[in-house]
Amino acid sequence: MLGYRQSSGGMGDTTEVVHNVRLENRHKLRGDGEMDKGALLQLSEIKKEIADLEERIRKDERKMEEYSNLVVSDTVTGTRKDGTFGPIKITGLDRKHYNRQKLLVNHKREMFKGLQEKLLQKEIEAEEYIQTIQDSRLRQILRYRYVDGLSWQQVARRMKGKCTADSCRMEAQKIFKTGSE
Repeated sequence: MLGYRQSSGGMGDTTEVVHNVRLENRHKLRGDGEMDKGALLQLSEIKKEIADLEERIRKDERKMEEYSNLVVSDTVTGTRKDGTFGPIKITGLDRKHYNRQKLLVNHKREMFKGLQEKLLQKEIEAEEYIQTIQDSRLRQILRYRYVDGLSWQQVARRMKGKCTADSCRMEAQKIFKTGSE
């Protein structure tokens, strides 16, 4: 939000443009108006968690498929159809394990949806915060590192030789230490 403030002083009235970037409590802010570094770090952690959960769901779905095709059999002693007494072979599908696996997969899918929504919200918050930074170079560094989840070496390469991995890291960390851009 852009505001104007009138001030009287010295040689006459001057108008200052005061930038009030209102993020409407959409993300975690420190007292100085800067996004917490931990909130940015959560982006890559949530992405890793989503990838892990996707793999677990695939594994459980494969197991569920195995259970749906698994024919089990057992032999019991009892009266046969013809009225004689003796061993009887029983065959069928293992519904107990299949239903348990299906319940587990459905639960993990719900968790997955929740994580995806959380990630989307965190990405929006991070992008909004990063966009408030005036320095284009710093915006790029922060976006590559925290939104794209690149290593510092990869960030330096994306910057096309304009900095080293250490200089990118120090420049990004400076904003969290001093709160300046």
